[in-house]
Amino acid sequence: LRLIYTFEINTGAKSDEAVRKEDASRMEGYIKEGICTSSKRFLESDIAITYAYHSAISKNELFAFTVVEKDCLKVWR
Repeated sequence: LRLIYTFEINTGAKSDEAVRKEDASRMEGYIKEGICTSSKRFLESDIAITYAYHSAISKNELFAFTVVEKDCLKVWR
């Protein structure tokens, strides 16, 4: 089972490729920690959670992060 949250972000003048290159790794840690903190009940029920981010301008996927229970064990300790 998987919950998928889809977000559109306005990247302004940045190209999709620039956003992928410059922002994906920076956002990944914050997003995964947030999912671990807010969605423990789902993760413990073997439900994976994916946050997918799309450009509001081009509608292309910029990046997606999936979290499963084992990804959160350090956060929960």
